[in-house]
Formats: sequence, C-alpha cells, structure tokens
Amino acid sequence: MAGGTGGHVYPALAVAENLKLKGFKLFWLGTHYGLEKNIVPKHGYPLLKISVVGIRGKGYRRLLLAPFLLIVALFQALVIMIKIRPVVVLGMGGFTSGPGGIAAWLMRIPLLIHEQNAIAGLTNRLLTPFAISIMTAFPEVFKKSKKLIETGNPIREDIKNIPDPKKRYTNREPTLLKVLVLGGSLGAEKLNKIMPVMIHDFNSDYILWKKYILKIKHQC
Repeated sequence: MAGGTGGHVYPALAVAENLKLKGFKLFWLGTHYGLEKNIVPKHGYPLLKISVVGIRGKGYRRLLLAPFLLIVALFQALVIMIKIRPVVVLGMGGFTSGPGGIAAWLMRIPLLIHEQNAIAGLTNRLLTPFAISIMTAFPEVFKKSKKLIETGNPIREDIKNIPDPKKRYTNREPTLLKVLVLGGSLGAEKLNKIMPVMIHDFNSDYILWKKYILKIKHQC
C-alpha cells in the first residue's frame, strides 16, 4: 500500500521489484488520484483503487466529511482484501495505507509498516498499534519498541546501477561550476516554478555581462 507522492510510491516500487524477483505475487492498493495511478501500472503491478484523499490542510468541509469518506474507503479496502486474500500487507505511508491497514487488522492479516521520513507521517503514527512490525529509515522516529526495525530506505535497482562518480565525471570540464537545486515532496513544485524564471533573469542581467552562459537542465 502506497500512494499520493513519490516519497511513498518510489520506495514501495523498490520493495515490489525485490519481492517480484523472489517470486511473490503482488497487488498494489492505491487511489484514483495519486502518483501511483500511472506509475504502478507502467511497472506491471495490478493497482487496486480505493476512494480516499488526504484531509490535512483541506478546510473544515473536508474535515467534517472525513469520517464518512474513511468509512467508505475502509469498506472498499475490506472488499479488496476479501477478494485477493493477501498473506501479509505492507503499508509504505500516505493516506491510502490508513483504510488498508485497518482492513488488514480487522481481517487478522499481518500488517507491516515502513516510515521513510525522519518525522513519521500521520497515517503511520495511527497504524503503529495495529502493525506487527514497524520499519524505519532513521533512528528514533517512533518510541522504543520490540516491533521497531531500522532498515533504511529501499532503493530501486536503476538507482543502484548508476555508475560511480569517478566514471560519470570523467569527461567533465574540471573548472566548470555546477549547482544542484532540489526539493522534496510537493514542496518542490514551488522550486520548479520559481527557479527557472529566476535563473533566466540572472542569465540576462549578470551572466552575459560577465561573458559567461549559464546552462540549465530542468528535471521534474
């Protein structure tokens, strides 16, 4: 179970890749709206969708509707669990994991959760009493417990196979200054909008005066 943003989806993909190589049959519980709706089918995993959305920062109307929306999502998750009968359920965070995790607990299916961040998300904090194992990327994310396992963050094979920096930088100009600007989660959206404009203005007003040309690679 993982949905919403890349911070949950991509680590879950790394786990899925590893489990698939070991012969496990996998199902992915997600939503109709998150990043997973396109990425998961593209990687060949069946995406089973429930109607759940985040409630934080969405206003009083969403908060008032939240209990009813969660009941609907929980019912949908239960129907899916009854249909596929998983032997274990792994929640990688995001609002999808909430109804799915509770559904697994109600059906007495072992629930594992993984927290990728240094500060635990709301869904994983709520699911800790129901999980038989709590995996974390960083120490001291949760209170000490026999259920805690510090695993680090799962990394996809295509990331691990990137060549060593010495090989990648062999033909680069040694005097060329390079600046990397990055942001995490949905906060990166502001950087994607602001930085290209700012750099364009900087290029026009300053760089050309210094007789240099600024080269930009924008990836998002």
